[in-house]
Amino acid sequence: MYSQNHEDNIIQIYLKNAYADRWAKRKEAGHEFTLLDIGANDGKTFSNSLYLIEEGFKAVLVEPSPKAFKLLKKQHKGNKSVVMHNFGFGLFNGTQLFYESGGYKDGDDVALYSSLDEEEIKRWEDTVKFEEVEAEFRTWVDFRNEYKETYDFISIDCEGFDLTLLKQMDLNELECKCLIIEWNGIEAVANEITEYCKQFGMIEMHRNLENIILKKAI
Repeated sequence: MYSQNHEDNIIQIYLKNAYADRWAKRKEAGHEFTLLDIGANDGKTFSNSLYLIEEGFKAVLVEPSPKAFKLLKKQHKGNKSVVMHNFGFGLFNGTQLFYESGGYKDGDDVALYSSLDEEEIKRWEDTVKFEEVEAEFRTWVDFRNEYKETYDFISIDCEGFDLTLLKQMDLNELECKCLIIEWNGIEAVANEITEYCKQFGMIEMHRNLENIILKKAI
């Protein structure tokens, strides 16, 4: 398992039980599960998608950090079931100033706390060093206009932009069956997440200090 709090185990157990017939055939063409990981980082550290990819999921991984993206490409080199994009999601298209983080307390992690939001990086400035870099960003609308895929599982971890991005998503159109999103222990954010997802028939399944997992009520 790779997730910060074993979230990937919770997700795979849910999908395995709720979609048992499909799960049994998941590595066969036409039966694969699909996922979208927004803020995929290096592809391994605290990853919500790597374990599922190893279980046969087709994946689209999105990561704006130039430094982390190099490691992401290395992690999935040669895997034709994984598509990777070196951009993030923002309010407009183009190159933007991006605060790329170093390791937590000078550790080996790369860009885990990176953000567009100056207020967001203030949460970590005592323990994490940031470098200003240029990174590419796209709007969700333009992304969906180009890519029409559906995703059984979606992971959103974009440091302060999570709720804004979620509210641009039509989870029914995306055919999302399970969603994990960062809420950072802010109760008002958690309430907005769960209320927004209700309209798509999704209910909370699990919560910890970092993330909320929601599932399709079936």
